[in-house]
Amino acid sequence: MGSSVVLRCNLDDKGKTQNRARYYSPDMITHKLVQNPLEYFTDCYAKDPNMEMEPENINFVYMRAKNYGDTASAPQYANLYVNDFCLYNNPANWEKNRVQTVNGRNYSELGVIEPGKVAVTNDYFRYEPKTHSGRCCFVGTVGSEKDPDYKGINTWQKYVNWLDTNPGVATRNMIVSRNYQVRDFEDLVNIGNIGQKAAMLFVVKGQNLPDKTTFGIKCDAIPKLSQEQVYLSSDEDSHEFMLTVYIPANFDNYLTVYGILSSGHEWPDNAVILVSSSIVQTRASMAQFPELKVIRPIEFHHGIMGIASPKDAMEDALMGFYDDDIKLGIPIGSCGHTFIVDKDRRAAG
Repeated sequence: MGSSVVLRCNLDDKGKTQNRARYYSPDMITHKLVQNPLEYFTDCYAKDPNMEMEPENINFVYMRAKNYGDTASAPQYANLYVNDFCLYNNPANWEKNRVQTVNGRNYSELGVIEPGKVAVTNDYFRYEPKTHSGRCCFVGTVGSEKDPDYKGINTWQKYVNWLDTNPGVATRNMIVSRNYQVRDFEDLVNIGNIGQKAAMLFVVKGQNLPDKTTFGIKCDAIPKLSQEQVYLSSDEDSHEFMLTVYIPANFDNYLTVYGILSSGHEWPDNAVILVSSSIVQTRASMAQFPELKVIRPIEFHHGIMGIASPKDAMEDALMGFYDDDIKLGIPIGSCGHTFIVDKDRRAAG
């Protein structure tokens, strides 16, 4: 572990040898998505912006570390582990329970950290706790190793010594929320904009969903990119909705697609949620449009089923979207995903 790079055990921790056995590290943070993690979590470094976890839903966990030394660090990697409550002292209890990042890796790169600077995981961690016990316990490490070795730490005293003498190690007991909505289906789709700000149209369609299912999309990093609808079997107009929003320049984040069953229902085998998107031409960029990497393929239990290009629907939706910078009615290409949902379908954790 880099001796000058600190993963704090508390807000006053600067990594010096001390009794660091605290259980509320402010540097392992459950939080909704933000547009610029480095800027956001650096600005609030003196605070703990942690939010409550939601069991069975997808939670995002950011990690941050600061270089308190006088020279640049070696490249740093963040690792996050899930631990049974109060069983920290034996790594055998938790070292195999690695939390993966949203990109499916066991670690997140922090890179070289300059003196006095804070680094934040851009490839943040994705976790779906299955417990409603009220607690979720993490062990976090930051150091020069992608896959740290914890052999030999098998007693409480050895664990305390390891924690006291390694500023890149911390623990946290996360508080689990008891007031939230469990989403019966949920998965993530990468959405990005390499270039200038661009308007984008989203078309979300439910097919063969149980009556009164709520289905929708949301991206907390763009508050306006959030909408849901109740699917009524007898009303075809309720099977689809459209939303047009601006995607910021150089944006790279995730869209959550979800479904919430009404009481007493299960997913039928042919239930589908289709998400399509289209770039909208703007007056600010009539000649050249940003290259958008919208809905990058990710793995599902049932795979990717198809591509949709509902051009007519997009043009209809654009008629209700007015802005000084928008030239109406000209969608530029489209792409999409089909999500198959059933009683066994849950996003891979």
